Amino acid sequence: MLILIGGNSQFHESQAMVKVIRVASSKYKKEKIMLGEDHAIVIEFPEHKEKISELNKIDSAFAESARRYHALDQEIRTLELDNAPIDDEAMHQLKHDRAVLKDEIYQRLQA
Repeated sequence: MLILIGGNSQFHESQAMVKVIRVASSKYKKEKIMLGEDHAIVIEFPEHKEKISELNKIDSAFAESARRYHALDQEIRTLELDNAPIDDEAMHQLKHDRAVLKDEIYQRLQA
């Protein structure tokens, strides 16, 4: 029987394995929960909700960026939730493009 010692605690091998499985399982659950998460601009920047609404009405460039961001976010969520066949590189590119748009929108909100 193997006893693992960590800090001041002692664990039998079977107890340590249960703990490792629980940690792995909780990480997996967190990843699954994040799939399909709504990243709408007003959710990402709730403190700028009124400014977002105002800029959407008066600034066509901002409105177009917001529209593109929303479309990308919707596409990503749909792909994630439907387990659509997309390779990791393509998904990474979609998420990168969404992040770039998010940064542009944030900079405009700060102006």
